[in-house]
Amino acid sequence: MNLITPILTYPRQGVMVGVRAGNDDGWSGWVNFAPSGPFAPPGSPPVTPASVSVTRSSGTLSASWPAASGATSYHVTYSSDNRKNWSLAALNHAQTSIVIGGVDDAKAYIVGVRAGNDNGWSDDTLSEIGIFKVAAVEK
Repeated sequence: MNLITPILTYPRQGVMVGVRAGNDDGWSGWVNFAPSGPFAPPGSPPVTPASVSVTRSSGTLSASWPAASGATSYHVTYSSDNRKNWSLAALNHAQTSIVIGGVDDAKAYIVGVRAGNDNGWSDDTLSEIGIFKVAAVEK
């Protein structure tokens, strides 16, 4: 009989997978590898989204982010005053993108995304730079 025995371990937001094969003559040694991640261990909040990308159009911000391991929803906030006050764009948002309307084209914005599941929320990932107003050039 041929058998394969997998084993999973969860070192600090990463996953290590080990596999060995067996037959009537015995077992092979373990082969370990770490799939791309990071991954959230079962029973824990999801990992923090890796990044937030934001573009601007007249009166709107369009934000997107890669899916976070273990996430079932996202909490999206934005700030126009250097992170002193935050406005809620969405709570328990299922998609990995959102369009935020009603923003002031004369202000800079930072968008924050937090991943969530039944076990809690990750830390925020902030857009790397604010979305700044481009000054009109007089001709």
